[in-house]
Amino acid sequence: MEESALVQYILDLDSRGYSPNLKALRDFANILCAERVAAPVGKNWPTNFIKRTPELKTEWSRPYSKQRALCEDSKVISPFYDCVREKKE
Repeated sequence: MEESALVQYILDLDSRGYSPNLKALRDFANILCAERVAAPVGKNWPTNFIKRTPELKTEWSRPYSKQRALCEDSKVISPFYDCVREKKE
């Protein structure tokens, strides 16, 4: 039950564009442990939790370059397609 809440928390953070890290996962697990008066999780617990949870996997994030952002900007792309449309006509 608590582990499913943790999975949901991680997936929710990911859907919002935040990168949940191992420290954040450990902190949230410790909050849940404190609510039921249990011992805090160990230092390797977050890594083992991710390994045993098939819904989760770790990925390296890449910086989003300015050049790539400009290529996806409709204000930059529209004049190109306007030019193509004019040539076709």
